[in-house]
Amino acid sequence: MNTSDDGFRNEPTLHPPERWAALAERLLERGRIVLLLGGVDAGKSTLARFLAQRALDRGWTVGYLDADLGQSTVGPPTTVALKRLRRSLEELREPPDAMIFLGAISPVYCRTEVVVAVRRLADYARRRVDLLVVDTSGMIAGPGAYTLKTQKIECLRPHHVVALIQPATREPIEELLRPFRRRADLKLHVLEALPETGIKSPAYRRDYRNARFEDYFAKARPVRLWLHSRTVLGRGLLRERFGEEIPSGLLIGLNDRYGWTVGLGVLRRSPSRNQEFLEIETPVRSLRGVVAVQLSPFRLAPEASPGPSATEDEAAASESPPPRPSAGAETAPAQPDCSAPREVEDSDPARGQSAARPTPRYSTRPDEGDNSRS
Repeated sequence: MNTSDDGFRNEPTLHPPERWAALAERLLERGRIVLLLGGVDAGKSTLARFLAQRALDRGWTVGYLDADLGQSTVGPPTTVALKRLRRSLEELREPPDAMIFLGAISPVYCRTEVVVAVRRLADYARRRVDLLVVDTSGMIAGPGAYTLKTQKIECLRPHHVVALIQPATREPIEELLRPFRRRADLKLHVLEALPETGIKSPAYRRDYRNARFEDYFAKARPVRLWLHSRTVLGRGLLRERFGEEIPSGLLIGLNDRYGWTVGLGVLRRSPSRNQEFLEIETPVRSLRGVVAVQLSPFRLAPEASPGPSATEDEAAASESPPPRPSAGAETAPAQPDCSAPREVEDSDPARGQSAARPTPRYSTRPDEGDNSRS
């Protein structure tokens, strides 16, 4: 797979047709929202970058809202994320300005949650960017696709919807655009997809996703996350999937008091039934603002991950839970802070030793499979 060291695709140099330049002239108005639709490998991300670059050339601030859970450009997979661009597209490699963890690599499993996340992030971006470009997944046909896309358009209320058509997706896209053809509050633009974007195999897409996870967790360290002052979400879903024993390797979201995800973590060990803490690995260095833990059934497998050293075990055993916060002790952040890493607050068994501990490789577990629509 052709990716850079930080898990991003090294996209081939494409030469957008003249109709893209003409489209940009019609779309680029301050305060506008542009939603991109299309099947897998239709060129949505390529067009999103093209439009963002045109807006940056005008000196605008551009919001890039990435709703492709499985093949994300902004934020790690399993999240919907927003990045504000002020200087160049290279800022897409930086941590997002805001993100929401959904715990899935395909909207098949969380259609409503995707729509809600997109709307929340768009609301957050409206007064902070000159143009908002929304990149979406390739889920165009199949169960729930029509509902997902039409509800996303209704809830987001974009000024422009751009659909990239391929031979196999022409009929389903025309069907989902039908309710909006006579609408006065949005404009539809239908373009042929670029043939040179190529078709990525399921193995390529899986490798790209694994590379993104590996990059995100490159600086992860073991942390003991105390639960007595935090809300734990998703217990019921895990009981349905795994029974009473929660397995290790599950991906979790760490959310702040406003419902934004400040980072992700991976369960290192299966917790006991009444355990008051979770042992996780996360690149987030400060857990002070984490008030909720979002569990998910999505599993990652650390390849050749070493066990904790004796020193780490001793440090973990000697940890005591942090004091319970008093009412009003925390101050509200001005905006969601999704940057990582920062200094660990709850506990850090590997403090002073993380450089000597090999970084595990994270990959999608075989039982997660690959959904070509993601």
